[in-house]
Amino acid sequence: MLTAESKVKNSFLSNLEPNNSVLANPLSKEAVELLHTADFPTRKSEFWKYSRTAKIQNGNFSFQENNNFNFNNAFSNNTIDIVNGKIQGNNTQGIIVKKLEDCSSEELSKIGTIANFHRDVFSLMHQAFFQDVLVITVPESTVIEEAVQINIASTGNNSVSFPRIFICAEELSKSKFIINTESEGDNQLLYVQSEIHVEANAKLHLELNNSANSDFLITDTAANVESGAVFHINTLCFDGNWQRNNLDINLIGEFAHAELNGIVMPNGAQHFDNHTMVSHCVPNCTSSENYKNVVDGKGTAIFNGKIMVHQDAQKTNAFQSSSNILLSDNATVNAKPELEIYADDVKCSHGSTTGKLNSEALFYLQSRGVPAREAKKLLLKAFAAEVLESISVDAVKELAETAIDKKLA
Repeated sequence: MLTAESKVKNSFLSNLEPNNSVLANPLSKEAVELLHTADFPTRKSEFWKYSRTAKIQNGNFSFQENNNFNFNNAFSNNTIDIVNGKIQGNNTQGIIVKKLEDCSSEELSKIGTIANFHRDVFSLMHQAFFQDVLVITVPESTVIEEAVQINIASTGNNSVSFPRIFICAEELSKSKFIINTESEGDNQLLYVQSEIHVEANAKLHLELNNSANSDFLITDTAANVESGAVFHINTLCFDGNWQRNNLDINLIGEFAHAELNGIVMPNGAQHFDNHTMVSHCVPNCTSSENYKNVVDGKGTAIFNGKIMVHQDAQKTNAFQSSSNILLSDNATVNAKPELEIYADDVKCSHGSTTGKLNSEALFYLQSRGVPAREAKKLLLKAFAAEVLESISVDAVKELAETAIDKKLA
């Protein structure tokens, strides 16, 4: 009798035909071989401690051929569309966009070098079954004024898709990107992997807008940040049933900087899990993390953030904060900030706070004639204001503000 674990793995493996192009890819072929013996997370798996994956293990997922989708969120006219893991449309200016098959040997040698594709059974699945790679280059010294919006959609019932993105921001370039996920259908697994290389003195700002209503959404974002470069990412979690977002940021050149922010608002029975790892690999780098969780109903928010300071990374300055507000007695927050330091000349801080809305401030606003619901909205927007202000695209900021209003309607 097959276990649930072997059922879901076999359902994926059975989608591979002997002549499938996936097996011709050395990276995918190796992942398929490893997948046969890989185990799913258990309650003892630290990396998945607060997120159960049994429903994914029991899923009967299949790949979809439908390539049509009408995206709802329009943040930019500079767009690329990916539907069910396949690149469908490119309407961009100022950047170089390629599919995997069009890449040079030099470009191919960079893909797959930043993310850890052997971390767990899920990353192995993605490595084994991705169907295409969106490869983007921001040319040296180029300034992209209008954000590039990468639209990703999954369609159909019981569907699975594994979109994959590689972005290289060349030296001295400045760019903004939006990864916008949407979905249509029931019981879906959408798993997005992104590798980002920010070269010396470049700046890249990424808005990760998780609007997909899919049952299961996983995002992996891994970035290498070189000397004097800046990488800034905002993660917005409002929709869907179950989300897991993994960020792995490596500061590999002196005076590199990374900023990670998040607004996370689960309600009902939503489950949103954010894991971050910022590795300070060399001296004189800085990083800042600021996550705001607002949890209502029977929702669950998880933040597990780790700062790793390597032995030679002197003069590191790293800050991490997780602030949480519970709006109901049944809401749950699991916060685990971590520091691992192997250098002695550093400034590092981390902390987490959890509580309810300030009753005195709420009373004050109501005593001035502000209705209770509006008073609550004002306080929560003030709570999230620091992250909202860091959003680089006005249309994305407006969507976040509207989403907060809807959550509290």
